[in-house]
Amino acid sequence: MKKKFIEDNLVIRSCAQTNTPTIFSLIKRLAIDQQKTHKFHSNSDDFKKIYNTTSLNINAIIAGYKETPIGVCLYFFSFSTWRGETGIYIQDLFVEVQYRRNNIANTISE
Repeated sequence: MKKKFIEDNLVIRSCAQTNTPTIFSLIKRLAIDQQKTHKFHSNSDDFKKIYNTTSLNINAIIAGYKETPIGVCLYFFSFSTWRGETGIYIQDLFVEVQYRRNNIANTISE
């Protein structure tokens, strides 16, 4: 069921290491949503390690609605040798089912 969505209550913010439990929780929800929990072997400590490994340069953005985390986008910057330009590669993009169809994923990935 789609919840009534008021855009003024949506906050999109970048993440830091302190947000890894929230990131992990939302990515785990993605695995549950896609019925792929049997393939989900990460734990919260794995996500903390990502932010301590500067060579990986993994980034994350969280969408919050009324201070509740409802979406996440994990991405990293890339470089196309053929096009000669930079871009981003979105690894994971998830929005809680009841908040979908509100263009939140579009807002997160802009």
